[in-house]
Amino acid sequence: MEEDIREDILILEEIKPRLHRKYRNALEEVISQVLKASCTYEQADVEYNAWECSNCDEIWCLTEGNPKDNSMNYCPQCGARIVGFIEKMDEEE
Repeated sequence: MEEDIREDILILEEIKPRLHRKYRNALEEVISQVLKASCTYEQADVEYNAWECSNCDEIWCLTEGNPKDNSMNYCPQCGARIVGFIEKMDEEE
């Protein structure tokens, strides 16, 4: 699948110079988003509500909720797009 995406991007790069400026700019933005790294956030510590990025291993403590609840779409450290999260269940529950 990754190879298919790269092939599609090469095709789009070829037609990009023929596009109107606003469409060319939009296409460049889409391509940059597709190529951007992605990650999963896993809860590292339930007590401190600490979450770890699978891409850069940076840990963030959230006041409450998970990354989605806090509108975290990208890792603040590495910029990878957050595509999922793994929440640990509190042992006391």
